Amino acid sequence: MWSWPARPHFLIGADGLAVAIALPTLQTGLGAAPIDAQWVLTAYGLAFGGTLLLAGRLGDLYGRRRLLVWGMAVFAGASAWRAWHRSRRDDRRPGRCRGSVPPRPSPRRWR
Repeated sequence: MWSWPARPHFLIGADGLAVAIALPTLQTGLGAAPIDAQWVLTAYGLAFGGTLLLAGRLGDLYGRRRLLVWGMAVFAGASAWRAWHRSRRDDRRPGRCRGSVPPRPSPRRWR
């Protein structure tokens, strides 16, 4: 079993790895140059590090447990709000739900 300090480092590394893996797909989809991909990684690292510093300071000021509970409540509320609004939007546009695919005619190779 891992020691306690190793777990956050693993999660931070896995998070950076997820961005690095998704980067080639983003690069082709956006038509970006390779140097732009480096800017994306740098900007993500700066934003992630700044968020960690801010969360650490707020945890010191207000208590880590209170901040964790507050963050989970905000996340749950935002998720519920988004789910409700997505379902309302999909009700107004039938057949255009996320994940729906227009029907394609099947090939007639097997007769």
